[in-house]
Amino acid sequence: MTISLSDGTTTVTLPDDLIWSDQHTWSPVEQRVERSISGALLIDSGLRIVGRPLTLEGSESAAWMPLATVSQLRAWAAVPDKTLNLNLRGSLFAVALRHHDAPAIDVKPVIDYAAPDAQDWFWGTLKLMEI
Repeated sequence: MTISLSDGTTTVTLPDDLIWSDQHTWSPVEQRVERSISGALLIDSGLRIVGRPLTLEGSESAAWMPLATVSQLRAWAAVPDKTLNLNLRGSLFAVALRHHDAPAIDVKPVIDYAAPDAQDWFWGTLKLMEI
């Protein structure tokens, strides 16, 4: 199944073997617990509406991206409040980059050349959040 990211005008296909590393660590329930001055336990719970993290991770041996994909991701990252559409193996998500959890796009070259060109490959992590 494919993975793609789009802003409605431009679409990039991401490597199929990216791993959604925090898929099973997020909970839709938010809870705060504190003690009152009398010692009673005060529990406040609710449902999170948005903000689910979608961290897509590659490695040195998997999920390589060409320079053109990295360049487009960086162009999107340079736009504040950029909203993107993520198609993750058939599931659709409206997402934004997690700039508050910098770096939102953390990529490294597979082979470190002084002057990368279009044929060079990169791997790394994309930090997104559902909005």
